[in-house]
Amino acid sequence: MKKIVAFVPVKLNNERCPGKNTRELEPEKPLITYILNTLKKVLYIDEIFVYCSQEEIIPYLPIGVRFLKRDSSLDRNDTKILDVLKSFANDVYADIYVLAHATAPFLRALTIEEGIIKVLSGEYDSAFTVRKCCDFMWNEEGPTNYDSHEIPRTQDLPPCYVETTGLYLYERDLILKEGRRIGDRPYKLVVDSIEAVDINEEMDFETAKAICSYEKEKIKVIGIDLDGTLLSSKKMISEANRKAIETAAKRGISVVVVTGRPLAGIEDEVRQLRGISYWITANGANIMKAADEVCIYRDGMSVQKVVEILKCLTEFDVYYDYYYQGFGYTDIIFKDCLQDYIQSEELTKYVKKTRHFESDFPKKLIAKEDCIEKVNLFFRSEREREWAREQLMKIENVEITSGMPNNLEINAKKTSKGKGIMKLAGKLGYEPEQIMVIGDSENDISMLKVAGCSVVMENATEFVKEYADIITGSNDKDGVAKAISQKILA
Repeated sequence: MKKIVAFVPVKLNNERCPGKNTRELEPEKPLITYILNTLKKVLYIDEIFVYCSQEEIIPYLPIGVRFLKRDSSLDRNDTKILDVLKSFANDVYADIYVLAHATAPFLRALTIEEGIIKVLSGEYDSAFTVRKCCDFMWNEEGPTNYDSHEIPRTQDLPPCYVETTGLYLYERDLILKEGRRIGDRPYKLVVDSIEAVDINEEMDFETAKAICSYEKEKIKVIGIDLDGTLLSSKKMISEANRKAIETAAKRGISVVVVTGRPLAGIEDEVRQLRGISYWITANGANIMKAADEVCIYRDGMSVQKVVEILKCLTEFDVYYDYYYQGFGYTDIIFKDCLQDYIQSEELTKYVKKTRHFESDFPKKLIAKEDCIEKVNLFFRSEREREWAREQLMKIENVEITSGMPNNLEINAKKTSKGKGIMKLAGKLGYEPEQIMVIGDSENDISMLKVAGCSVVMENATEFVKEYADIITGSNDKDGVAKAISQKILA
């Protein structure tokens, strides 16, 4: 495994914006802490350092961040940044370095992870953050990207990319042998105007403070359940719901599908919906980018835990399946009797379409690797379901919930939709009060509890409605669109 080290070079004697690194951007939140807390959320990073000549910075470092004292000669105003980077590489070994700056407080963990993944792939030798500009660009001699005799539309201009200077990722040999932080095969991490903020002047600091204040008042993430929420009783998406999601996405909101289904169980109609940024599947066991379905977080149970669960169910008449690597697997014995366990004709068709029916089911289960995402159960009656729940609750280190009246869903301990949406929001740099969720079932309660705005569908049970800040219309009457319009588009 390649060693990945992140570091933040810090100079306390800044002239253009004195004391900026330790000044509070928000109450009790010094500027330096923003990027350090973001780096702590990033997967793959082995160590995080602050590279500074003055020990006065140490009290500002979060737990888990190491202080490394650098030579004070690197603090001179004529010091070149490449000299600092070479010095750190000589002091600390790594295969890949993640250079981040305290002056980029809104940099997101997911952006950093994307850069790491690209460099680890071997296709790229470096990565850095940029703003994409489709503007009329000039130098001293005239226009550089258009002919002034034929003025094009801005959207037709060839794009230009501007380094934000907030983040660079590079391999060890690139900095030590070639003296560069951007190689011949770089990957451009395109960020929005907020993430691109770089604080150098006093006005920049005041602007960042204003952004903090303004952004905290806005919903930035919408988590939407599928069955009983976004999808109608006929498993369709209404035109009103479709337009509301697209409009919210155009306003810069991350719209997230949060479902108990496996990835393979998400219909094409949902996959093709414009505006979806992320999938959270299997009740929070997986988080994926919608654009390329790259997994950015995974949690699951061991195969032995699933075997223990199934042994507990031997005395019950129950349909069972499990999710593994985005697919559902069940015993072939259920292929011709699904309708005996699943109450809805539409749901029966869905299960038959999305499950692998396996002969010799126990043997093939044991052959799987660990990280089983979820176990899914359907009972002939609600009463039998509750008897089974009582037995299953004796098993350690599992979470038990339900998505419909005669079903139970079992995940690894602390895996839930709530944990999933919070994990994603944290990587995006957002607080709980900036999250809105919409759901209808017991398995949605965990996210209804943690979100700043909790919306429950009219078709939900009274028990679930107790967790609502807002009750919206039913899934057959554009409830998602009404909630988005009321809270965000009004």
